[in-house]
Amino acid sequence: MIAPIRELQGLILAVDGSTLPMGDHFLARVRDAVRGLRTPLPEAGPADIAGLLRQGMLRCQLAFGDEAELRVPCGDGWPNEAMWQRLSCTARVAGVQYFLVRPRRWEPSWLDPGAPSVVEAAIGESLRRRSRPVPSDPLVTEFTGHSEYVSPGQRAAVQAAFLIPPGSTAIVNLPTGGGKTLAFQLPALAWGSQGGLTVVVVPTIALAKDQEERFRGILGELETGRIQSGMALAYHGGLDEGSKSAIRLGIRDGSLPIVFASAEAVMGALRGPLFEAARQGRLRVFAIDEAHVVTQWGQQFRPEFQSIAGLKDALLAVCPSTAKFRTLLLTATLTSECCETLRYLFGGAGCQVISEVALRLEPGFLLHSVSEETERSERIMEALWHLPRPLILYTTLRDHAEIWYERLQRTGFRRVRLVRGGDLSDAAGDEVLRDWRGSAVDIVVATSAFGLGMDQQEVRSVVHACLPETIDRYYQEVGRAGRDGNAATALIVTTRQDVVTAEALAEKRLISIDRAFERWDAMWVRHRVAEEQTYILSLDDRPADIAETGPRNASWNLRTLVLMARAGLITFAAHAPPTIERHPREDEAIFEERRRQALERFSREVAVRIIDPRHSDKAHWDRSVAATRAALRAADQEGVRLVRELRDLRRPLNEIFREVYTLDDPIVRPPLVAGSCPITRLRGVVSFRSPDPEVTTIVKTAAVLSVGFERALAACADEVGRSWVSYEETTGDAREVRRWRERVLSLLRYAVAGGISELSIPDGVLSSSDWSQLTSRAPLRFLIRTKATTHDRLTPTAPVPRLTLVGIRDVDARDLEEVMIVDRPRHVIVVPRGVADPTRPHRRLLDVVRHLPIEDLLSRLQS
Repeated sequence: MIAPIRELQGLILAVDGSTLPMGDHFLARVRDAVRGLRTPLPEAGPADIAGLLRQGMLRCQLAFGDEAELRVPCGDGWPNEAMWQRLSCTARVAGVQYFLVRPRRWEPSWLDPGAPSVVEAAIGESLRRRSRPVPSDPLVTEFTGHSEYVSPGQRAAVQAAFLIPPGSTAIVNLPTGGGKTLAFQLPALAWGSQGGLTVVVVPTIALAKDQEERFRGILGELETGRIQSGMALAYHGGLDEGSKSAIRLGIRDGSLPIVFASAEAVMGALRGPLFEAARQGRLRVFAIDEAHVVTQWGQQFRPEFQSIAGLKDALLAVCPSTAKFRTLLLTATLTSECCETLRYLFGGAGCQVISEVALRLEPGFLLHSVSEETERSERIMEALWHLPRPLILYTTLRDHAEIWYERLQRTGFRRVRLVRGGDLSDAAGDEVLRDWRGSAVDIVVATSAFGLGMDQQEVRSVVHACLPETIDRYYQEVGRAGRDGNAATALIVTTRQDVVTAEALAEKRLISIDRAFERWDAMWVRHRVAEEQTYILSLDDRPADIAETGPRNASWNLRTLVLMARAGLITFAAHAPPTIERHPREDEAIFEERRRQALERFSREVAVRIIDPRHSDKAHWDRSVAATRAALRAADQEGVRLVRELRDLRRPLNEIFREVYTLDDPIVRPPLVAGSCPITRLRGVVSFRSPDPEVTTIVKTAAVLSVGFERALAACADEVGRSWVSYEETTGDAREVRRWRERVLSLLRYAVAGGISELSIPDGVLSSSDWSQLTSRAPLRFLIRTKATTHDRLTPTAPVPRLTLVGIRDVDARDLEEVMIVDRPRHVIVVPRGVADPTRPHRRLLDVVRHLPIEDLLSRLQS
């Protein structure tokens, strides 16, 4: 809700701030800025105040239609007249101490004529995203209190987390705001009381901390003694040794239900504890958040993140055969190349895709090309004065981010922070995150990793002072605005040099065939034999003429192995970490250092199996790898072509995004939506209306009926997988109804324990306590609750055995007919004995189908 102008005026003139209307996050931001201006060491500058007040006036003006004006102090750090003019505001002197300020529309000549409407929509927080909730399943309601999923895609993702076959993998592809994190949060809550562990690999420390905070928010009243008060759930370098030790112990002894960690941490310090949890059968879910990062080599050269698939396989190999964990790969931006790579690296035991792809409706795109860096700086600085806050300014290079940060500081901005890769790992980083999540920071100048997956809902603007090397990276960064479903602004200003830089970054991804073979030869010469056909290679090895060591060298070696794997020469294998024993009378510090060095060496090792015995034949190697490398190069060149379009746009931008995020296997195509970009505005076809995206759900599950339950149903099964059970209608007498309910509940207990994973039960038959007890009996610890037959058409359900209880009164023939055609592997239908055949109402249904009275079925199950 947007408050009237008087609320904004009250914040400016009141010494201690005014009472804020409920839910107005923007007024809280203004209040904190005004207070920051009055502190002895000002935490807000005149530019911060001016920008926020202009945004606030326009916000009120757009909401209520009246021209807005504010009485604003002058002097003592408040904006002067020149600053107001720079912000497209008029400032009339009102006595000695005040200006009367009115905003004007920002109409930059260097942007297209429709650009002002884009900025105003973001300032006015126009609603862009339509809500598409669907009823939740019992476990969701039990642990979160929510009666609905936020989208059908979230429903499919959560079901997949519990129902895919143990040991297999699910790629979860949901749009930003689609609630995909619940897919790993809920298993942690469900299995935690039994010592189960969920490990979530995240690409940044900031995301690990953010996910930890969000999980604690879900815990709420559910938090028990299993998680000690204040115990860390995110493992990172900023923790003290005591906190790190507590996490490792919690993984080992089963007292920690979930841990968030970087790839480096799970490959290093947490590797041993994770293997212990896996051997004990307590590792339930292995999740990678923002999984597309696995396939992006990027600037940081982190081989651990790419070799995480080997760790997953190694952990899976030591699990008991009856306690294999499930792997979840979560992303909001899945390209065909990314999907293929993830499937190859992680899908050895089976891989399914859960997808609900829709293009972002929130951003309005502003694009501008200039010749030189000086001109870009002028354009972006003008935009930063006028675009709504909160705002992220992205650069590709760290030094460019530093230059922009210093420029903003000199201009009078104080509520601005600088974040480069790795900047959020310490206490200062924690403070930046707290300020960003709250209302103490309006602008963040950052390199690409900032904001990745973080739940900052109200970002209104994203500005690029660079040209990202891929459309995928650009779309990801733009997606960090408008997560609340309201309009946002996305401005990119590019130069000619940007294209050269982007092409160079793309070119660096591929290693030459000759150089790759030399790297393979260097690694293979020094291999160790782990077991038959399995060999250990060191990523630290290199050809004699290469002096470079460290992560960059390891990354190139890993690229070589991935290239070979995709060409069919090798496959990645599993190997366990070394067991480091303490020598008698060995000093503890010396032992720990020896142990650390051994684990560090281990983290730079990869296990492979040889598929093609001619792997060391240079000619054969070249022929085998050439086609794969050519395909990768073609994909990169296509990516560069699309990036060039950002500088010279000739078609709607959403057509490019739709092309990038269309998948071939399974076939996934985002619905077409015009959106708002220079082309759609020029053609007059701006629109935010779009068909609902299709939901791709799992096709194979672990849900099967037990032998005993199958045997009991044999006498009432038909030829299409249905089993018919009948019950006697009650007269309405309370005692009869109670007995009927007890029989039904008894049947449901047997059915759920026997493998039924989906229940369609009329409202009022089961209490929340009944649902909870039934869920706890389910072998997969999860039940799907289907409330209506139409629900299947709107949101596809996983193919699991189902039981449908047809209502005791007023059975509708059309509804019964829909129940009969539900497609499930097995379907138990429980009907009143007098129900009519929906195809021939003059006869009873049970006269023409094999069935068992509920009493007889219970007797069979109890025997």
